[in-house]
Amino acid sequence: MEETTSTTAYSHGGETVLVVEDEAALREVIRRILTQNGYHVLTADSGPEALKLAEHSGQAIHLLLTDVIMPHMLDKELATTLCDRYPDIRVLYMSGYAQPALASQGTLDPGVMLVEKAFSEGTLLDRIRAARSTV
Repeated sequence: MEETTSTTAYSHGGETVLVVEDEAALREVIRRILTQNGYHVLTADSGPEALKLAEHSGQAIHLLLTDVIMPHMLDKELATTLCDRYPDIRVLYMSGYAQPALASQGTLDPGVMLVEKAFSEGTLLDRIRAARSTV
């Protein structure tokens, strides 16, 4: 991952982001980026772990950042379950596949928010900010 050279100010307000990624190294990089930019970060390596973590965290979760292709639980199932529990949560998917390919395979619904791997710090923060501002 490359460092951002942008001077863009990232507004965050201390939101909580639940990161669900099965690759430990990438999960840690994302955690560091978000923590350094003022987010409170919860991490999980699978959908079932994310659901347990959300249930026991005792705090509002503002954004779910999840890989599209996950073992043990479909990303749509995870997102639907968390959206039912937390109506104000926003969802941002991440994938190494381009959005048109995912949509054409039925893996990702058209119009959902996606950040494509490999992303820079600036791109990730921009996409998170965009996802948080959607109504």
